[in-house]
Amino acid sequence: MNTDNNITDSQWRDLVNTVETHVSESEIKKDRLYTYEDNKRTGIYDNYDYCYSPGLILESGKLFAWSNSELNKAPISFSTGLNIAQNFFNEKGSEIAEEIVCNYVMDNNQ
Repeated sequence: MNTDNNITDSQWRDLVNTVETHVSESEIKKDRLYTYEDNKRTGIYDNYDYCYSPGLILESGKLFAWSNSELNKAPISFSTGLNIAQNFFNEKGSEIAEEIVCNYVMDNNQ
């Protein structure tokens, strides 16, 4: 697993735009997309909190995948984040995030 999870603000905006485009093109209800921001973290999540929904988190310039089924996060590269963003509300995006986070947690990287 590539854990070079440092990304730029521009790359984060690209991820957000990719998720928003996916929502629009897939005719997903706009209220299903939830973004969160405070002074430490920014995130994109499924506002409906489905069990297998992925999420993307930017924390101190580092990118993480979130898995609702694991209730945890794991570091990911920008390219992996882009793959999740392009498939955010479908099975593929969920499986990518869940597998990465599950493996990360199982390796005691909690």
